[in-house]
Amino acid sequence: MMKSESPTLNSIRSLLSHLPDLERGICSIYHGKSSTQEFYLICMSLSRLGLELQALLPAIQSQIRSTLLRSLLLDTPDLLAPAHGFLKVLNEKAAKSGNKTELFSDLSGFPVLQERMSQIQAVLSEIQAHRKEVRLVLKSPALDYTTVSGQEFLIEVKNSLSSVVPPDWVKFSSTKAVSRYHSPFLVERYKKLQLLREQLLLDCQSEWTQFLG
Repeated sequence: MMKSESPTLNSIRSLLSHLPDLERGICSIYHGKSSTQEFYLICMSLSRLGLELQALLPAIQSQIRSTLLRSLLLDTPDLLAPAHGFLKVLNEKAAKSGNKTELFSDLSGFPVLQERMSQIQAVLSEIQAHRKEVRLVLKSPALDYTTVSGQEFLIEVKNSLSSVVPPDWVKFSSTKAVSRYHSPFLVERYKKLQLLREQLLLDCQSEWTQFLG
């Protein structure tokens, strides 16, 4: 194979020479230790190799005389076919960045994640609906939440208007011009949202481990 001048074998050698360390990568996947980045690289490489070998099948059939080698090369595209399916389930951008919360583009096979994300969305909808009440209290029809230093859904009020802020609102921060608050409703819902997000991270890690299996 290494010394052959066959155009078909030259093409196959070229394909194989550009592959990552498949043995190490597959071993990592097998033991459930693969990162999303490594898995995507290995899976993409196997998928591409399968498609490129598929295109060479007529040449392999007609030009490779060795029965064993021809059999191995003809079988390989079918053996690599599952890699295409694994890639379809994954979100490429999330896989390459290691973001497990957005890793699976199709959640139909992951009911636990579907349920958790549905719970998160329900809380977010409640928080967004609460803006109407906040706008009425502050008499500010265009008011929107703001995020400062990672703290979300803050209600920003000019200090000159602080007298209209209900006494049970919790102040988070202030500047010379404005103060930022959470209403009691936001305190409770934001705490629940953070808990659900933490649970989602655990769920995603568990589902990822099962996916590798």
